[in-house]
Amino acid sequence: MIKGGVSARWQLNDHLLNFGGHIGYGVAPAWRQQGIAKKMLELTLNIYQQRKISPVLITAEKWNIASRKTIESNGGVLENIIKEPSTGKLFCRYWIDLNS
Repeated sequence: MIKGGVSARWQLNDHLLNFGGHIGYGVAPAWRQQGIAKKMLELTLNIYQQRKISPVLITAEKWNIASRKTIESNGGVLENIIKEPSTGKLFCRYWIDLNS
């Protein structure tokens, strides 16, 4: 049974630099609020640290408080909130420094 998934992107193009980040993740609705996203992100950050990729950018839509808390619980520091021009969605851009 799949509970969630992670997308790891080693390099960022212009779009990912603003709206997608290095890591994307999602958890199936039935499995949310159990710490799964937090653990998935933690394990993925370990891979980035092993590959010596730091800092790591992760974004979340402004309304998605659960995702924002997941990022913050893994050391994410909010840089800014930007608007995606084609959709009008607001994205929070967080950086995690894996060298500290």
